[in-house]
Amino acid sequence: MKFRKWANSQGTMTCLVCSLLAGMGTSAAADDIDDVEFPAGAASFADRVVTVTMEGNPEPAPDGVEALGAPDEHAFGLGNGGRLVVEFVDNVLVPSGDENPDLGVISVAEPAAATTVSVSSDGILWETLGTVDAGRIGIDLDALGFDRDDRFRFVEMVDIAGESGAAEIDAVGAISTMSPSGGVDAIFENPLGGDAMVVTGVGTPVFGWGEALFPNSLQFRAGSYTGGVEREFDLGSLTYFNGTTTSGTTAERVSLAVTLDTGGADEATTFVFQLELQSTPNTGNAFQNADIVRLPNPFSAEEIVVQGSTYRLQLSFEAATAGGVTELDRFFAIEGQTVSAVLRGRLTTESALDGCAPRRLTFDHGNETAPAWNPAGGTIAFATNRNFGRDIGGIEDDRTGERLLAKGMGTGLVGEVLAWQDQWVTTTETRSTHEVLAFDTKREPGDRESFDESEDRGEFLTLLTFSSTGGFFVLSRDGSTALWNDWDGVRSTLRSAGYAVLLGQSASAVGTVLREQLGIGRKAVMHSAALLTVILSFCQRRSWVAGMICCDFRSTPGMRRKS
Repeated sequence: MKFRKWANSQGTMTCLVCSLLAGMGTSAAADDIDDVEFPAGAASFADRVVTVTMEGNPEPAPDGVEALGAPDEHAFGLGNGGRLVVEFVDNVLVPSGDENPDLGVISVAEPAAATTVSVSSDGILWETLGTVDAGRIGIDLDALGFDRDDRFRFVEMVDIAGESGAAEIDAVGAISTMSPSGGVDAIFENPLGGDAMVVTGVGTPVFGWGEALFPNSLQFRAGSYTGGVEREFDLGSLTYFNGTTTSGTTAERVSLAVTLDTGGADEATTFVFQLELQSTPNTGNAFQNADIVRLPNPFSAEEIVVQGSTYRLQLSFEAATAGGVTELDRFFAIEGQTVSAVLRGRLTTESALDGCAPRRLTFDHGNETAPAWNPAGGTIAFATNRNFGRDIGGIEDDRTGERLLAKGMGTGLVGEVLAWQDQWVTTTETRSTHEVLAFDTKREPGDRESFDESEDRGEFLTLLTFSSTGGFFVLSRDGSTALWNDWDGVRSTLRSAGYAVLLGQSASAVGTVLREQLGIGRKAVMHSAALLTVILSFCQRRSWVAGMICCDFRSTPGMRRKS
């Protein structure tokens, strides 16, 4: 049978000639019906193909899009043993609470082909509806024991007709449907700050803080829960205005209470997240002056039970508009700018960060490499070409106190390896030869005492001079022991000595020989910053903003992020 006409009147789509077959292997199918209405109109039908599996893996691989949208007689042939999974994106399938059909799987194949149909709320756990003849199928979910609290986003169809026929799916429609959730909402509560704190909008979706003509503000705009677990959804957005406020009047923390209605029988659940409001003194460039909203714990303490399993809500920042930057747990807004960022949600069984969340420390300063964390404190030294030379900068790991530690001598200061010894930083420098230099970070750049009579290296103490550019140098964590690799063009020598005894010697004439080998031994020493450098490089490739990113290795071990 062919469809003669599909009418869409006032949001109702009707199959005027549509015989819904009751060929179920159970008693679940509706009686034969001549007319069936899709009250949601075109929105009733599946929007996305999730999986297509065909016997023999044909080429080119089919995409199954013919099965999407309203019936148009352009059908997708499953073939013998084929499997098709489709998803409702802007609606969900629900039982109607009566004896009318709830799910329509519409095929143009004649004769009808035997097909198994299953539904799922998350694409992981499936409920089999039985075996039907894929023709004009009307399935009553209520007759199978489901009730109005059930929500299904996915429909699976598997052809089991063998050689006797093939299911050709024209459309999959939710006759009984509703919005994918009961909604998302959030308000700001319980601000914390000093005695002079000034706040507005507590208990509403718009929160202001600080004394100013135009104070800081955060506004939450709700998105929607699109169903399922362990999958991200757009929970909403935060719009952040970074005003210039009077010192001491700002809030330091505020709670974001997110109410999520999953559409089930239970009442909506409220998940509370603490937001740190970090006001930055306006002493640097635009990004250095940016204020920050931080999620110290992106996982809620509150729990929700979905299909018998316990889940928490996880939040993360993503995709800021111009004038701001987001990281997983931080949202930056430049001074005087109004910036919006997407707030992503996920119902997950996780309850703690799987590894540490990377955070950006510097912005828009070109290539910044060779980071070295001072074991005695929170300062990180790094090489940078931001001034078109090769300087060494420093920044505290809380993103404060960024400064110039050493000025490069033309293009000579390379900074391939940086390491700390108390307040001193050692660095490698290559011009005609390869050297290890040291300088005192407590002194102002360009105003250090001259430890060397050579005018061009007056600000640096020379520790070692290598035979060639093939040398590497590292320090132990406590800064007491040096390890280096020198190559003389024939052999590679690994040596060690106390840091305190090094003062301008040849790298091949001092220290204890640990190993010798012919050829270049560049890989003989893994320098102390190697692990951190790899992770910084990985993080930089994931962001459009140049600069240095820090991952706090003093927190939970690991560096995995689930996608």
